[in-house]
Amino acid sequence: MERPDFPDKQVSAWDPSRLVCESLRVRRGGRQVMRVVKVKYKGCRYSNCVIGSLVRDKAKHFKDMNKVLKRFFGNLEILVQQGIDLVKVGNNGTMDLRAELQRNKSVDGRPLSS
Repeated sequence: MERPDFPDKQVSAWDPSRLVCESLRVRRGGRQVMRVVKVKYKGCRYSNCVIGSLVRDKAKHFKDMNKVLKRFFGNLEILVQQGIDLVKVGNNGTMDLRAELQRNKSVDGRPLSS
């Protein structure tokens, strides 16, 4: 599904050639979030959380990264975003304002009625 607010950033897990910096499947609380960093001449480094444990690894080629994305996201669509510093809330919490601002919006950008 195309979203007018992100027309060029939504990619399929099957299209690693468009993977630029970091991928994010927007979910509350950071579930199903993967960080992917392109390393010059060395492929990609990635990290994600699985059942509360941090997983870090690397992929030498985009085709290898595609396999990792397929395993992690399945057939779900993913959203690619550039990484930002998170807002610190209280002593322990952090928050990604992009996800919070996008929440409760319909596809055309108008607020959903409650």
